Amino acid sequence: MAEVELWVDGRIHAGWKEMTVTRAIDAGAGSFRLVLSDRWGGDVARAEAIPEGAACIVMLDGLRVITGWIDAVEPGGDASTHEILIDGRDRTGDLVDCSAAVTGPTEWYDLTVLDLAQVLAEPFGVTVTAPPELIGRPFAKFKIEVGESPFEAIERACRMRALLPASDAYGNLTLGRAPNGTAVGALVYGENILSWSAPRSAKDRFSQIIVKGQQPGADYLPTDQIAAVEGRAGDPGVGRYRPKVIIAEEASDTAAATERAGWEVSVRAARGRQFRCEVQGWRQAPGEPLWRPGLLTRVHHPQAGLDEAHMVVTRCVYNKGSRGSTTGLELSPPGAYDLRAEPETPPAESWL
Repeated sequence: MAEVELWVDGRIHAGWKEMTVTRAIDAGAGSFRLVLSDRWGGDVARAEAIPEGAACIVMLDGLRVITGWIDAVEPGGDASTHEILIDGRDRTGDLVDCSAAVTGPTEWYDLTVLDLAQVLAEPFGVTVTAPPELIGRPFAKFKIEVGESPFEAIERACRMRALLPASDAYGNLTLGRAPNGTAVGALVYGENILSWSAPRSAKDRFSQIIVKGQQPGADYLPTDQIAAVEGRAGDPGVGRYRPKVIIAEEASDTAAATERAGWEVSVRAARGRQFRCEVQGWRQAPGEPLWRPGLLTRVHHPQAGLDEAHMVVTRCVYNKGSRGSTTGLELSPPGAYDLRAEPETPPAESWL
């Protein structure tokens, strides 16, 4: 039987009746909730042995999925039963909650996105890594906004370099792109899919996206050209008037603004097409690694209109409860996170 273990101060706490662990491709921190409900007995002291704020590790089936801190402990019960709820997150949760640059500088020059993320994460004991080939050019200048959290600043910098910041199982931050790996096997209707849904949304799609910005000053350019950079792209899948103006994060020219507008159209269309399902167990297949965000996965589900489609796992929710051990998966077309792709305007009814 799949086992859930919570490690606190070198002591293993097992026997949890219910469990949820969530990891996502676009979340600042993985999170967990553990529940024990039993009759009064030997487990009564467990709540006292798990103080809020303690460092912890969560293991699923012998594999680490969370390295972080316990946010909350809630013992309770009635005359005959005893219940303990434990909530916690990765170490990167502090990057989400706290303010950046409380002391020291609030702006930096000539730092890469990795350098900047490491500077902001270092006070919190969080290590940041990124493949060297993805780091890109340094920022001429980067300034922290008042009240901004470290993760907000890192995410803003990553957007300018087409990267995704995400926590790993060891509580550290990785800057990368998706997909990053291929799943073992496939998700197949009638075989390993227990339940499913295929939501479609037009909420974040717009008939026209206008990106406005400002290009760096140059002696040979007139002032009006420097200050009035604009790029446009339309989404043929949106039939009514729905314009959206986006301010470019850094200086750009008309070509870059137009490319950004096209990228916004294609990515928003892809993110409006999702597939959600639940599978038995936490592993991709018996003896294989756990499901994780970022995996490229084949989906064969004719009822959802997916015939050997390739999709990216964007969220994993590991569960343990009355149905045993299951994993909830959310998937999107690769275009939703293909930050390197040349922007394309997708057909109105295109899934992928």
